[in-house]
Amino acid sequence: MHKPLKKSQIKKLLKRDSEKIAEHELVFILQDVVDPINVGSIFRTADGFNIKVILTGKTPVPPDNGISMTSRGLERSVSWEYIESISDAIGSLRNRGFEIIALELTEDSEFITEHQFSAKTAIVLGNEAIGVYKKTLDIVDSAVHIPMVGKGPSLNVNVAASIAAFEIFSRFIK
Repeated sequence: MHKPLKKSQIKKLLKRDSEKIAEHELVFILQDVVDPINVGSIFRTADGFNIKVILTGKTPVPPDNGISMTSRGLERSVSWEYIESISDAIGSLRNRGFEIIALELTEDSEFITEHQFSAKTAIVLGNEAIGVYKKTLDIVDSAVHIPMVGKGPSLNVNVAASIAAFEIFSRFIK
């Protein structure tokens, strides 16, 4: 029978798991993700996968009650910064050797499961209603999308971020 782990057992398991992860750097760039609940959920995912978060444009920044409530305070443990211009954020990461990828369904996007991610990857996550803006799609290196078979064309941005984090993260397990 399966029993829940105690806190000390969870810490030991997480330490063991972290030792199996090859070095990689993953950054989420949030483009005008305006709902603090989505931002908080993304911070919670970022904590779980050691992802840096760059907030741009109209994206709310901590301290924010909606972010804190949803992230359960984990925004305090995540490396993050606010850069007003997404093009400045992308340029800075590109200068540091990051591959810049939009998580967006486009004419030439590929399944996220088929993309060969570099060890330094930045994922652009778009606005809840519009997605990744066309101007931004013009300056990223490539676009990937999550394969879906339902009637809806997209997932909530925080759900998509979590799926992307796991997909990329799993590539770096030894």
